[in-house]
Amino acid sequence: MPGAEVLGGPARRALLGIDLEVLHRVLPFRPGVPRAEVGVPVSPTGRVDDTVLFEDPLDPAAVSYLPRYRLRVLAETGRYDIATTLVDGLWRTVFGLESYPAPEVDRPGAAILPHELSVTVSTRGELAREYPVAELDPGLGPTRNTPQVVLLLTLPERDALLRAFTRDEDQALLVVHRSVSVAVPAHRLPPRPDLAVALGPDVLATHVILPDLLVDPDPGPHPEPVQELVEHVERVPVDRPRPEETGTAVVTAGLARAAGLHVDFRQQLTVDRGFAGALRPVDVGAGALLRRFQSPEVAEVGEVAEVADLARLERFRDVVRDHRGLPGRGPVRGWPRPFPKPFPWPFPAPVPDPDPDPGFVVTSSRQDCGIALRFDVATHPYLFPSGQPPTTKGFATFVVPWPPEGPASRGHVYLQDQDCGNVFLHLPDVFLVGRAGEAPYGPELSFTVGRASAPDGTEQALALVSAHLVPQTSAARLADARRALAAHVPAGGAPVELRPAIQPATCRLDLPGGPVTTAAAPDLVAGWWIAESFSFEALREVYAVLGSGAGNPLRGRVDVTAGDATHQVPVELRLDRPAVPPLSWTETPREDGSWTVTLTNVGTDPLSVPGPPAWVVTDAGPVPATVTGPTPATIAPAATLDLVVTGPPGASDVQLDVTGVRVVVTPEAVVAQTLDRRVERLPRRVKLLTTAAGLGRTGDPAQDLSAIGVEFEGVAGAVLLDADTLQLDVAVPVPLRDWLLDRGEGTYSFRQTLVHVAGTSTADTAWRSSDSSLLTFPQA
Repeated sequence: MPGAEVLGGPARRALLGIDLEVLHRVLPFRPGVPRAEVGVPVSPTGRVDDTVLFEDPLDPAAVSYLPRYRLRVLAETGRYDIATTLVDGLWRTVFGLESYPAPEVDRPGAAILPHELSVTVSTRGELAREYPVAELDPGLGPTRNTPQVVLLLTLPERDALLRAFTRDEDQALLVVHRSVSVAVPAHRLPPRPDLAVALGPDVLATHVILPDLLVDPDPGPHPEPVQELVEHVERVPVDRPRPEETGTAVVTAGLARAAGLHVDFRQQLTVDRGFAGALRPVDVGAGALLRRFQSPEVAEVGEVAEVADLARLERFRDVVRDHRGLPGRGPVRGWPRPFPKPFPWPFPAPVPDPDPDPGFVVTSSRQDCGIALRFDVATHPYLFPSGQPPTTKGFATFVVPWPPEGPASRGHVYLQDQDCGNVFLHLPDVFLVGRAGEAPYGPELSFTVGRASAPDGTEQALALVSAHLVPQTSAARLADARRALAAHVPAGGAPVELRPAIQPATCRLDLPGGPVTTAAAPDLVAGWWIAESFSFEALREVYAVLGSGAGNPLRGRVDVTAGDATHQVPVELRLDRPAVPPLSWTETPREDGSWTVTLTNVGTDPLSVPGPPAWVVTDAGPVPATVTGPTPATIAPAATLDLVVTGPPGASDVQLDVTGVRVVVTPEAVVAQTLDRRVERLPRRVKLLTTAAGLGRTGDPAQDLSAIGVEFEGVAGAVLLDADTLQLDVAVPVPLRDWLLDRGEGTYSFRQTLVHVAGTSTADTAWRSSDSSLLTFPQA
């Protein structure tokens, strides 16, 4: 029974190739170190999964692999290594596992990659259950691992698990979580040879330039300073190249149409593969942002695909383009195309800087391997000591209001497992934006922009949001619920045990433009990533509300199914209320039996801290405690706040409920933390104007001007005003954040060079700044 590969933990998928782009635009960049210094195995491809051969940092020939796991079969009996015995009133259920390599990495001499194991056993069905693992022996060996998983179950729990073994709808599953630390390249990798992404030129077609713009066949007789992306292009030969050509061919727009290939020859924004997998096409055709074709399709027409992957671009270069078309060739369209010619000043093409030596960064990842636990009683009778397991007793639903009174009171649902009368499953209070697990602990929320084609062929600018939604549950709410639910435990039962519910669910987001159901299924316990799109014009409003903290433009709900009922949990994409605030604390016992708790703000924004509820842990369990100190208070970044927690004597620990902590947000910080770094600057149109009188009519060659050259910061080359060209429209790069923060159309920097008739020139030594749409020259 081979293990089935399932998704890993979302909190650590940033460097796995799945969410590598999310890391680039959300988390701070980490420079790489030389390979010899990483100290852990290296993934040469940058991927981290069980189909990769990892290399020793010092000896690339020494390779290792991350093993998969399956149920072990006993050689002497031919049975699965599963046994259930009664020990001290509890049923001890043991699963024997074994490791094996994936077919892609089954190489003689390959060692097992060091990794840590953890295991979960769960069932779905009418009531989803998770069975705690009491013991785990990793069973490490030189060539094979043989882990042993032990569950200690009550009789009702044992019967429920055995019953799930026989029912397809219960989906009994044992998941092996494999945690590894490996090194991946710090730079972006070259394009994959099996994936061709067609790229085309970008033009000024609206007030801002967004990725994925169509070529404008007549953009007007003016030069256009824009950012030119330096593309890493490799030609990938495919079957049956055309014999009449000595060189490699490329896929042109006409050839693609003739061959029936759906290829989009446009500048495309490439997002991470996790986004591509989660993206749900909307009415404007957001899927067009990710149009790709496989090179085997090109092989059918005997061509060579030119591979250019925008996600692998190393840096920006700037050129001045003339989009009026070249003599005798018409407007620039698709591939192949000549290098855009500058106008009116010729200048050599920019030469990209050489790639730096590749460095490596160490990343931690959790890869999951699922093993289905589905057995027939007749085929595997040794698994069922009492024959066919009894039917389930189902579950009961209780609603407990919290807070007990007041306008904020809300009914919270608890599902009682009737097979285990003291076990209640609870839902989160709310799903909020997660925080990165490393400094500066920024929000796992990102916005980028692009364009897509509607079914009718029209273009629409889009904003795309990626977010990691994480459940938040108040410890104070669970403490009150534990006391309220104790009355519903059968006589003689154990104390109330609250467990997170793992029921099936769907997520619905109310985005600008209308609600959508997310393609990614919610994970009620670990959280999950979402990726959706809405109109670009609404992005400024979204940032205005996010920056004020006064409202929530992006909200929704998670619908949780339990039996025939559906229960709702709110979703809020906001930055002032994080799922896990960037707050740490230390506890110091005092002589009088109380505790001093020192809170530290480990984030980059101030934190507003109310008087948090607290408990002290005693032999009898958590007991409510009293908190004294200067609260409510605001803690600046890196600052601390001391609180005194007083409770019964003999306490061994302190617990705090920090769900009430809020982040003090500012518009500037919101944009800096969430805007995709790849779209930080977008061009705006500026008119340059001079007059014949401005050039001078004195007749003095040392005073009159023959030309005025204008350079813009961030643009290679310059534009020229002279007696034949008294005005020009140019596209000047400005910070996108200026538009998002409602600071007008954006500020830009320029400098002028005055060329006199006598041949002398006067140039600015410092940049001038302006936010005007009209610049007159010469400038004083």
